[in-house]
Amino acid sequence: MHFMMDGEENTQKCRISTSFRLDFDHAGSVGPLLGFTRKVHPTAFGEFVYSDQNVTLVKDFNVIVTCNVVESGYINNRRAHVLHQFYIDKRPSTIFEVRPPEKVFQRVNRNWIDDITIRLENPEGQLIPLRKDTELVVTLLLRTAHDDIK
Repeated sequence: MHFMMDGEENTQKCRISTSFRLDFDHAGSVGPLLGFTRKVHPTAFGEFVYSDQNVTLVKDFNVIVTCNVVESGYINNRRAHVLHQFYIDKRPSTIFEVRPPEKVFQRVNRNWIDDITIRLENPEGQLIPLRKDTELVVTLLLRTAHDDIK
């Protein structure tokens, strides 16, 4: 028995090739998650059947970098500690670099910093999962309120 499944980047469809019949047409099936709304009947292994619906291959395109020591307002009616926000327009597994266009200074919400937590969140405040080989570098520039901005 053979089974192969992957995502088509250009069409955003799931494609499956099997040597057996799949039935995604019942309650509790993973078919809708993969974009299939019907039974899948490949004719032979090596021939692909494509999902009828587009599949979200990357869920979190909007990334919010938060830091527990800054005050910066609200997102979706909840208090937020936003350092930077950006939109991912690259395909998965692509190396890319994101830099704010200019230095942005946020108000620090404490007099003494004993810990700093940096998080990558989606707009709902959930953590964005990273692959184990992901390298993330965040540079924080702290200054007193009386320093000149350079």
